[in-house]
Amino acid sequence: MKRFTLFLFISLFYNLWLFSQDQNDLSLFQLAQQYERSGEIEQAEKIYQKLYEKNPDYFEFYDSYRKILEYSKKYGDATKIILKWLEKRPSDFNQIVNLAIIKFRLGEENLAREKIQEAIKIANNNINVYRVIAASLLEARYYDEALKIYYQARSIDKNAFIIEIAYILVFREKYEDAMLEYLKLLDNNSNNNNQFGYLQSLLINHINNKNFLDIAINVTKNKLSENRNNLSYYYLLSWLYNEQKNYKDSFEMYLEIERRKKSNGYEIFNFAENAYRDKSYDIAFKAYQYIIDNFKNSGVYLLARLGYARVSEELVNTLFNDSLDNNKLHTEIISQYSRIIKIYEDFLKEFPNNQYSSEVEYRIGDIFLKRFDDLDKASTYFNNVLKKYYLQNYSVNSLIKLAEIAFQKNNLNETYSKYNEILNHQNASNDQKEYAKFKIAELLYFEGKYDSSIKVLNEITNNLSSDYTNDALILINFIQNNQSNKLLTVFSEAEKYESQKKLPEALELFKSIVESGNSSLSEDAFFKIISIQRKLKLFTEALKTANKFINNYPESPLIDKMLFQCAQIYYKDLNDIKNALTYYEKILVEYPNSIYINEVRKIVREIKGDINF
Repeated sequence: MKRFTLFLFISLFYNLWLFSQDQNDLSLFQLAQQYERSGEIEQAEKIYQKLYEKNPDYFEFYDSYRKILEYSKKYGDATKIILKWLEKRPSDFNQIVNLAIIKFRLGEENLAREKIQEAIKIANNNINVYRVIAASLLEARYYDEALKIYYQARSIDKNAFIIEIAYILVFREKYEDAMLEYLKLLDNNSNNNNQFGYLQSLLINHINNKNFLDIAINVTKNKLSENRNNLSYYYLLSWLYNEQKNYKDSFEMYLEIERRKKSNGYEIFNFAENAYRDKSYDIAFKAYQYIIDNFKNSGVYLLARLGYARVSEELVNTLFNDSLDNNKLHTEIISQYSRIIKIYEDFLKEFPNNQYSSEVEYRIGDIFLKRFDDLDKASTYFNNVLKKYYLQNYSVNSLIKLAEIAFQKNNLNETYSKYNEILNHQNASNDQKEYAKFKIAELLYFEGKYDSSIKVLNEITNNLSSDYTNDALILINFIQNNQSNKLLTVFSEAEKYESQKKLPEALELFKSIVESGNSSLSEDAFFKIISIQRKLKLFTEALKTANKFINNYPESPLIDKMLFQCAQIYYKDLNDIKNALTYYEKILVEYPNSIYINEVRKIVREIKGDINF
């Protein structure tokens, strides 16, 4: 033990002595690295050379000197030091590969390939050696040579380096060969979902390339025709079809998966849910319908009924949002929403008091509120959620809606009460609480209680993570800039009417502010008037208001905003493209720094692409 302790002491002493001797060299080495990083290659090379010549057997000095010689294209000098290194270490296959790369760069390709085969032979055909050699070639950007090495490795393992080979083939735009490589992952792991997921993660890097995607689909289809029993091909092909936006064929794949797996509708349900999340409502509708028609005893039947109801509503929402202002069409859409309510109510009858009942009752209430403007019926359903499912997900959302309804009815005490209830609700999220707080501040503003409003708004701004911080800051700034103005109470009351959808009342108050000639609020009032006139479909009046603003405030920094309003009225509301272009082009020419400039450019390109003037 004493002898060992003495030996350890002597070893440590020797190493410390050696380290102290090399401190100067290590400092020089670090300096050279700094020179190299900063691009001062000549300075770095001189130091590396000095260190190498002092200690040619120290690998770090040798390798750094070799690399910088190669970087400087001093291939002759690099070759010399590699050969000198190999004299003492003839089995160092890494340096043989480095020598081979130099030969490639000198155009001595046959000799380079001989050296690579020499390195492989020295390493006794170890599969990892192929990996190291190929990696060196890839780093030097000899992709085809690296590919050859990967293929050569398959003499040892026929499935070696699938991913590496595929990546190079994609890079070389040999998409068919690349996809055949990738599919080997599924060939070797038939019906392995984990392997399919892994392949998915690899392909995600390529499928934005349309050419690759099209070829990937064709190759996978061909492989599927050769082996109909490998379910992974069906999953892959369905996913590729989805990426191609070909949902019809994607659904067909899942129908086949269902027939083969006999999952009692679970596979189709997974497909339907994914389609719904991707907003592919048409195909999701068909998938849910298929489950309802064929798997009434399945564990996913209830969920399919719910999904069917949800997606039916989304399809009608799309129709509603895309519809023109046409009474007949509007009537048809209202009829569709009545049908959706019936679907939801049938769900509640068939599955009473289930875990999704709160959502369904909330959705019915929301339709009555948004689409029928029936405040009383909407309230009934929202109150049902609170009575029956107070601690479930949709209770807070229902409180928000009830607060909105109370506000529309001008029952401000009830509105305050609902928002305060949200603040104290144990299931309310931080975002929902911040929203309630902002709405309380807004209510105080509407009532002319400006100091109280600012106090609540400041609480919001203290929370930097709040989504309502910016809105709070804007309102604080507006109140403080105009609080001494006697017309602020008129303005805030007008905004209250506007929020309550009492548009004619709001319009009259905003007009009174403009007519007063009070410049500090007139500009804001002008924009409010135009917005309300558009909502009331008074488009000619809105244009008159806009032009009045331009004439009254020619130096206003908001002129570009007003011009944009005019352009939008002509384009969106009146379908008068010629006049719209006049205003859009005026913005482009006279206001190149406008915040609307990018949007205007986009619109003009769209217009001129469709219409010849």
